[in-house]
Amino acid sequence: MNKNQLIAALSDRTGATLKDTQAFVDAFVGCVENTVATGDKVVLPGFGTFEARDVAAREGVDPSTGQRRLFPATRRASFKVGATFKEKVKGEQPVPSSGKQS
Repeated sequence: MNKNQLIAALSDRTGATLKDTQAFVDAFVGCVENTVATGDKVVLPGFGTFEARDVAAREGVDPSTGQRRLFPATRRASFKVGATFKEKVKGEQPVPSSGKQS
């Protein structure tokens, strides 16, 4: 599912217009990006946690040259899946049918 398909599905489920749904999705993504970029977490219980993580410097192989090199320390965005989401993916929880949900 791409962004446009997500917006269409959310619009169908909520009854909101495509324009309003797109504005909401864009605002949500922007809030998550800005919050994580400042070092805070975004926690959505059952769904998951968005956060920035520090990655230590490490030695590795540059895939384009095959040469060993030192990769510097950096920060990366990370998403940790929540328990309810994991259960649905594993098939331990029923997936609701499409249509409006509350």
